[in-house]
Amino acid sequence: NYPEAIGRSNLEPGDFFRRDHSVLWGEMLKLEATGKPCDAVYLGEWMTTQGIGNRADHAYMIELQANGFTVARVTEHAALIRERAAMRRAIDIGDALIGKCMNPDGEESVAILDDAIRELMQLTKSRMGYEHTLEQALGEAWRDAEDAYAHKGEVRGVPYGFTRPDKRLGGAHGGDLIFIGARPSMGKTALLVNCAFHQGGLGIPVGIISGEQSARQLASRGISGESGVAAEKLRSGDFTAEEWPQLSAGMRKLIGRSVFIYDRSAPTLDEVVRTIRRWKQEH
Repeated sequence: NYPEAIGRSNLEPGDFFRRDHSVLWGEMLKLEATGKPCDAVYLGEWMTTQGIGNRADHAYMIELQANGFTVARVTEHAALIRERAAMRRAIDIGDALIGKCMNPDGEESVAILDDAIRELMQLTKSRMGYEHTLEQALGEAWRDAEDAYAHKGEVRGVPYGFTRPDKRLGGAHGGDLIFIGARPSMGKTALLVNCAFHQGGLGIPVGIISGEQSARQLASRGISGESGVAAEKLRSGDFTAEEWPQLSAGMRKLIGRSVFIYDRSAPTLDEVVRTIRRWKQEH
C-alpha cells in the first residue's frame, strides 16, 4: 500500500524466512518498478494474471496489509529482517563448512577455509550501506573541512615521508587506492619501499606484497635509503671502511619498524587476500 517505502527497505526476496513472504515481496518489487500499486487486492490480481496466484493465500495477504507496519516503521522493521537473514546465511555457511570438513572429498583444508571466509566476508559486504543522500554526503564533507581547518598546515593522514606528496595528498587516508605508474627503472619500487619503511617507523603496521623482489632485496633498499650508501655498492661490496658506520646506523634505524613482507613470486589472489587478512588480525 506504500510503494514509496519499498525502495527504502533495501530488502531482497531471499531475506524472508517464509517462502510465501519471499514470493510476495518479489512480486511487489516488480509492481513497484513499473509504478503500479502494491495493495493486497491488486497484488492478488497481478499474481493471478502471472499464473502464480496459488503461491500465496489472498486472505492472508489482506491480513498482512491490515496488521502491517506503517511507513514510519518500515526502515526499522526492514533492518530487523536483514539482520535475521544474515544470521541464517551465516548458519548455512557454517553448516556447509562442517560438511566439507567432515567429508573434504580431496579438497585441501586451506581451500575449504578460504571459501568459507570468502562467503562470510561477502555476506558482511552485502550488508554495508553504499547509498547516501546528498545531505549526508555534504555533512561528511563539511566535518572533514572543519577538521582540516582545525589542523591547518598539518598532515592529517599517515605521512609518506616526502614533503610534496604529503602536502598535496595530506598523507595516506583510509580507503585510498593509489597507483604509481612509470617506465622501468624510474624508482617506483624505491619510492614505495621508502614510504613503507617511513610509515613503519611511525609505529603504523605496514604490509608489502612483493612478487618481484625478495625480502632481502627490499631490506637492502631500506638500508641504502637510511644510510645514504648507494644500493649498487651494497650489491657489489664496493664500499669503503668509512661507509660501514653509515650502514650500521641505517640498520639500527630500521630495526623494530612494523613492516611485514610477503615475497613469494607470482602469488595467487587467494594468497594475497589470506596474507593481508592475517596481518590485519594480528597487527
